[in-house]
Amino acid sequence: MVVRLRQFSRRMAKKILYIADVNGINNIYAQELDSGKWYPITNSISGLYQLSLSHDGSKLVFASLNEAGFDIYLMLRPLERKLNVTALEPTEFYKMKYNLPRNEKPKEVVALTPSSDTIAVQSNVVVVADTVGMEVTYNSGTKANLSNYVFSPETMHDTTNAPPPISKVEITDNQDVDSNYIPRRYKLNFSPDLIYGAANYNTFYGLEGSTILAFSDMLGDHQIVFQTNLLIDLKNSDYGISYLYLPGRIDWGFQAFMMQNFCI
Repeated sequence: MVVRLRQFSRRMAKKILYIADVNGINNIYAQELDSGKWYPITNSISGLYQLSLSHDGSKLVFASLNEAGFDIYLMLRPLERKLNVTALEPTEFYKMKYNLPRNEKPKEVVALTPSSDTIAVQSNVVVVADTVGMEVTYNSGTKANLSNYVFSPETMHDTTNAPPPISKVEITDNQDVDSNYIPRRYKLNFSPDLIYGAANYNTFYGLEGSTILAFSDMLGDHQIVFQTNLLIDLKNSDYGISYLYLPGRIDWGFQAFMMQNFCI
């Protein structure tokens, strides 16, 4: 039994609240400290998590999964809450895992004819006959009315036009006679990370623009950034270049830029 103890009221310290998966699903339980008796106060099928009890014990907040997302719920007077059962029914997984008795077992249904499926519903148990491997014969003369259906563009493609097979790239000369990989020196090869450019026309300054070019190697040890700010013409524009050396514990960076009539 997995128990996650949270907190309890100081005024009503005769009970504690905790989360346990006694039946296979996380639910909230209350335990009396004097007698040691414990009992569930919730019966959720989605699981409850993250208990938070107010200091006076009148409010309990917890989280539970709802529609593919966790929501927060509030329970009033949780220490006074009692269910009409003293124990929750174990899940089917717990019954099989611990060999617990099952009140009802699925009723096996066998199809009488190979071309029909048999479905039986009893006490929320659905059993479908196994038709895997049965040959299904369709009547070519039967026409289906599909005028009330809307098909997505993904389903309207031609299935007969199969894409060409992907060619496999075989790497050679990378192992020795003992099937050990041959170490080679790392070759520095830069590739672009970011290429950005913008231009506009100003009625006062004329043509304006900015450009950013960023490059790095495959391991990310070296980075080069080049940036410009174009104004009027190339003579009045600003330029900058940066280099980052990142393979060691300490990162080193160097930068140089030139502004109009000012250079560093």
